[in-house]
Amino acid sequence: MSKQIKTYTSEFKQQAIELAQQDGMTISQAARDLGVSQAGLNRWVNHAKQAALNGRPAFTGHGVVALSESEKRIKELERENFILRLLDPKMHLTGRVAGA
Repeated sequence: MSKQIKTYTSEFKQQAIELAQQDGMTISQAARDLGVSQAGLNRWVNHAKQAALNGRPAFTGHGVVALSESEKRIKELERENFILRLLDPKMHLTGRVAGA
């Protein structure tokens, strides 16, 4: 007999974290009230704290890590540079775009 794994939405996880962080509430009490494991709720709380430190959203779904705004901008600039190098193959020698 296989054990069924429960999955929770990012909204549920966020609400569970908010409940656990209310004054007078403990993680174990919040976990009991919500019917989730204490270890699971503790993991969500730690994940949310780490994401906040890195400037990222905590739960993006399907294990995909969301990029911060600065990381998105870096990716965008890298794509632009790649395109410019395709348009001007000599750019890699000078580091400048022709006509700029």
